[in-house]
Amino acid sequence: MKPKAVIVLLACSLIIAVATAVSTLQANEQNTSPANNTTSTNPSNKQYNKQYKQKPRFKSLSVAEIQSQYPTVDLDEPEDDDPVKRAKRQLKSRRYDAKLFVKENPSKTIGESVRIDESSTEIPAIPTAQSKVVVVGEVVGSKAHLSNDKTGVYTEITFRISEVIKSGDLPNIAVGSLITAEREGGIVKHAPDNSRLYRIEGKGMPSVGRRYVLFLSTLEHDFAIVTGYELRSNKILPLDTSPQFREYEDADESVFLKAIRDSIT
Repeated sequence: MKPKAVIVLLACSLIIAVATAVSTLQANEQNTSPANNTTSTNPSNKQYNKQYKQKPRFKSLSVAEIQSQYPTVDLDEPEDDDPVKRAKRQLKSRRYDAKLFVKENPSKTIGESVRIDESSTEIPAIPTAQSKVVVVGEVVGSKAHLSNDKTGVYTEITFRISEVIKSGDLPNIAVGSLITAEREGGIVKHAPDNSRLYRIEGKGMPSVGRRYVLFLSTLEHDFAIVTGYELRSNKILPLDTSPQFREYEDADESVFLKAIRDSIT
């Protein structure tokens, strides 16, 4: 082959190679542009970003912080000597019979038992319609109790009311009144060196000395905690961790309380 023909052939090959590289580069740029990125243009992803990523996350609690919320009851808790008080306690405790939650001889190597209860996912963030009473106040006492058959455990808090948002037309719901409310869960002392926390996943327990707004339902003549929010430094901290409660996390106290009042009127 003549030298001139070789040069022409090499030049053509070079031109073809350059054209191919340019075409590939353009195709790659087109595929990675925002207009063709399915992640950024997917409406469902935008909705997810708006509803969740832009909202503050729940403040995670350590194991010690979770356990500090719950009082302890001895597995061999003695009954009250007063027959009237004893009968009243037995009436309350029977609601937690046959739970098969508290273990008879639990392992010392496991510090807690957690039960799943999906009913909280059906409760709205502000459950005024699902609550007989809505009150603001401070937890001044907390005590755990076993069920009559010792297969269940619950905590009874004593709550001093500082504001009534919804009274349910009950005469004992008034500013300054002390009421009790209960929720399943507590620490059971099985032996001097063996205690275990029993709790419901996603449901916290109000702590003594802290302020809350509590949403309460009625259990015969008693109250049960539907959900609640801690009022701390004029901010809102959800007691429970289902996703819907994230809406008001870190909201201003005054704004949140107004939203509750507005949901009633």
